[in-house]
Formats: sequence, structure tokens, C-alpha cells
Amino acid sequence: MNQPKTTQPMTKITHFAYGLILCAVGLMILNVFMSARVAQDGLEIDTLAKQESQLKTEITQLEQQLLNSTSLADLSMKADELGYQEPSDVITIAPAQSVAYLDTLAE
Repeated sequence: MNQPKTTQPMTKITHFAYGLILCAVGLMILNVFMSARVAQDGLEIDTLAKQESQLKTEITQLEQQLLNSTSLADLSMKADELGYQEPSDVITIAPAQSVAYLDTLAE
């Protein structure tokens, strides 16, 4: 009678080889996911760097606009456009002096 062939039990080396293959496949899959993540992060960094550059340019333009709008020459032009005129008489009101202060000046 023919007896069915029995399979040999797996040896320690065979277990080790399968373990190494499984580990290598896992590392390859992990490498693919990590590469995709690095590429996505690089794209996000590039987008943020461009946005930062645009915002710096906008800040510079706004600072220049602020400087121009507060210059004396520009304020004078705007005052003329709005119809403001130089006063003919200037009156200055000084704060009141105390009597005790005036007595110390006389001495």
C-alpha cells in the first residue's frame, strides 16, 4: 500500500527565512507609505513657504502705505483737498500756575 507522504516539520531555519521575508515585505510597505508622507509634507512646506513670501510682501506694501499716508507732505495735501486752511491767529492756553509756585519764583 502506498502511504501518503508526510510533510517534514518546518525547521528553525525555514521559520527564520519566512520571518525575514515577512519583515522585508512589511518594511517595503512601510517605506512606500513613509515616502508618500514625506512627499506630501514637502508639498505642504512649499505651499507654506510661498504663502509666507506673499504675506511678507503684503506687509512691506502695507508698511510703505502707512508711512506714505502719515507723512507731513501727504497730510498737508489731504488737508488742502478737504478745505482746511492755516489759522490766521493762534491762541495758546497754558495750564494755570499755582500761587505757591508763583511765590517761589519771586524769591
